Amino acid sequence: MSGSRVVVSVSGGPDSVALLTLLFEVQKALQLKLYVAHINYHLRGSDSNKDEALVKELAQKLNLEFFLNSVHPKNKDEASLREIRHTYLEKIRQQKKASLIALGHTLDDQIETFLMFLLRGSGIQGLSAIQSRNKHLVRPLLLISKPELVAYLKAKKQSFCLDRSNSQNNYTRNRIRNRLLPYLEKNYNPSLKKTLSQTVHLLDSDFTYLKKTAQRSLQALLVKKTSSFIDLDAQKWARLDPALKRHVLRQTIFEFQGHLQNLSAKNLQYALNYLEKPSQKQAFSLSQGLHLTKRRARIRLSFSN
Repeated sequence: MSGSRVVVSVSGGPDSVALLTLLFEVQKALQLKLYVAHINYHLRGSDSNKDEALVKELAQKLNLEFFLNSVHPKNKDEASLREIRHTYLEKIRQQKKASLIALGHTLDDQIETFLMFLLRGSGIQGLSAIQSRNKHLVRPLLLISKPELVAYLKAKKQSFCLDRSNSQNNYTRNRIRNRLLPYLEKNYNPSLKKTLSQTVHLLDSDFTYLKKTAQRSLQALLVKKTSSFIDLDAQKWARLDPALKRHVLRQTIFEFQGHLQNLSAKNLQYALNYLEKPSQKQAFSLSQGLHLTKRRARIRLSFSN
């Protein structure tokens, strides 16, 4: 991070306010150039405006350039809001020619996400979902708990906003935070967050290795690649270890369309089952016009007309 231009995503909550405050403290030592970005979704009435005002005031206090995206999203689910946020942050990163976007995810966020994916039956990628570095995104606070950050802000006499909806248990993440985690810490392991953080780190290390192996395997399988299809060698595919096939297929889909959106673990398993059978007359539909076919010596991934 040393010598970088960094766009800091600040919601107004304790995590992101602590992130900005900490980065500001070390900016001279690390020769950082900081920019503050805030997204107001207008989902919590006057509280949303209070968040915006606090972040703007903090940026002015620190003499940092402030960027605001004020939106009224039609889709209010977590994935849609995250897409809006990341698209805007990337726009600012490119505009200011910054190399990094800093996010305020904490140890608590990492553990809550791990448990959410575990309860859904996710594989190794889902269980290691929050990474400290992913291309331009950095999460410097992943090893620090929320209580530690709140204590730091109080010691600095730095104000922050609290999202009152976090105390409501109508969302899975909130129930994990407010009910499941306290129960497990009280009855099973008082150091559960640190323990699970180590587990996530090990899984992330394993997944990184598997992903690199899948990339090498894909290159060995690749017969032809165009803008409309990818052909793989079916005989070489058959010789792959079953544990690797899932990762190679995911990597093939990512290489072809540039993302893995709308690809469920269930549909991926169905696709793997399809490929275990002999040549198929019918194509298998993966998602939104993306089809898989198996014809003798070739496996083809393509978009339907």
